[in-house]
Amino acid sequence: MKSHFYILLFWLLGFVATMAQKQTADSLYAAKNYVEATRIYEADLKKSPNVAEYNNLGNAYYRQDNLPHAILNYQRALRLEPANADIRHSLELSQIKLQDKFDAPSEMFFFALIRNIRTSLNPDAWALWGLSFLFLAFVVLALFRFVRSVWMQKVSLFSLILVAILSLASLTFAYQLRYQYYNKQLGVVMKDCELFDGAVASTRKLRTLHEGVTVEVSSESGMWLQVLLPDGTSGWLEKAALEKV
Repeated sequence: MKSHFYILLFWLLGFVATMAQKQTADSLYAAKNYVEATRIYEADLKKSPNVAEYNNLGNAYYRQDNLPHAILNYQRALRLEPANADIRHSLELSQIKLQDKFDAPSEMFFFALIRNIRTSLNPDAWALWGLSFLFLAFVVLALFRFVRSVWMQKVSLFSLILVAILSLASLTFAYQLRYQYYNKQLGVVMKDCELFDGAVASTRKLRTLHEGVTVEVSSESGMWLQVLLPDGTSGWLEKAALEKV
């Protein structure tokens, strides 16, 4: 019994210390002491990664004009909360200031609309909607089997098809977002580097990448990483130039 009490006591003390440290960092940020706030946020995040402090750390780096680290921490925050519009806006503001500009692959209006709908919620929310629609589908199916009126059967059948489609779409969105933010490996270029056609410096140079660019890491070979740029270009860069999200 005493051991449980001491465990709870230590946990409470740790929680209070963490909250005090966060409040200290927030106060330093409000006082525009961004360097010291950054140090405390970094130390706290090593103990307990969370959306709020990743976002605050990104803001602190942004105020210091350290765009690569700002973007890295905004991306880490979005990895935990993909549908957070405020963090996404902060990320976009940071990316506007980057030296490298990329034209996104052309996309039809319909697919752009679907993508915007998909990113409006996080994976857990879409999964919850999908399961709710699935439950509703079973309710409608039961109604369809027991009603005798022809027009009610038609309405029930139409409703069943509709909620089944909504359930499938919601669960698909949940899976796609979970893959995008939890399985897909993103990285941020932390210093200027060269992008090559192969995993050796003697291959053809494709272009120069400047700090702050977010890429998707597709594979690695020794000290090299194969990455996909925002415009769809694939190439290899040195692992030391990149920090994974």
